[in-house]
Amino acid sequence: MAGVGAYGKNIGASSSYGAFISAMEHTDARLHGIGEQSRVEAFGGHQHTWILINAHAGLKTGEDGPTHADPQCLQLLEGNFPKGTMITLTPWEPGEVWPLVIAGLKKRPAVLSPFVTRPNEVIADRKAMNLAPATDAVTGVYALRKADPKKKLDGNIILQESGVTIEFVNKVLPRLDKEGYNVNVFYVASTSLFNLLPAEKRDEIYPKQLHRVHSV
Repeated sequence: MAGVGAYGKNIGASSSYGAFISAMEHTDARLHGIGEQSRVEAFGGHQHTWILINAHAGLKTGEDGPTHADPQCLQLLEGNFPKGTMITLTPWEPGEVWPLVIAGLKKRPAVLSPFVTRPNEVIADRKAMNLAPATDAVTGVYALRKADPKKKLDGNIILQESGVTIEFVNKVLPRLDKEGYNVNVFYVASTSLFNLLPAEKRDEIYPKQLHRVHSV
């Protein structure tokens, strides 16, 4: 699939359990990235993308959770490629998948790597729960819920990964609302996309003054 993608006429896509494919196809991803960087430097143009899907990813997948829910697969890809060569995506619900994929393809990475969970999930009613729309995920980091600026801020909550976020949205957030906590809730949908934004835009999404407020 990397070879199919390298010609620039098609986008190859491969998929398996994230715990396995990120390691088994890591060398292929590195070589594809090196080849695309070299071609662009020598002949110009842009990188040709191959999509490496890490499926069944997340803490709640698989009967043998310790095997299939390995968080190291994200680390293996996210911190081991030059900026712009590999873009990882970590949507927490299906509505974020395609906006993130489109945003990732527009950046022309050599490898675009979405991390997706099993499909059998109840989709939250974002509007009813006062949550930001799924399309806001395209900035990589976004405010899933903004605190009321007229009230004292109790803190910031930063989330990543579908299992954690689905549990938070369905069980923890209603409890916080019931008990009157006023918090900002941020979601990390793609550190790669966020880091490609200008510094001013990153500060607009997650202002520096919030760093001084306790975050969990």
